[in-house]
Amino acid sequence: MRSFIVFAFLAACTSAPPPRADVAATAAPAAPAAPAAARTPAVPKDSPNYDLFEGTSFKNDCTADTDCHVGASSHEICSAATRVMSSCIAHEDQPKGAACGCVSGQCIWYR
Repeated sequence: MRSFIVFAFLAACTSAPPPRADVAATAAPAAPAAPAAARTPAVPKDSPNYDLFEGTSFKNDCTADTDCHVGASSHEICSAATRVMSSCIAHEDQPKGAACGCVSGQCIWYR
């Protein structure tokens, strides 16, 4: 009987910027979510990086802020998926001063 060892490597950026001080590295606290009407999306839909920042290619359905996670090399993606990867490019239009949370059933950056 032969046994095989499988090694899985995730490609990671070796020159990733340091974690952003204005964004928590994990989901928002488990406090009750503010009403969606009180939250304003931080990334306009016409932003050239909207799909990246809002993680539209990842699982994004949520029922609470605890379902949402900040991910990627530059901590620029808000999504319901965990451990997401990106191209390791820090974009100048990344949402700053925004929180990643559940708004109208989707994980997005909001203020």
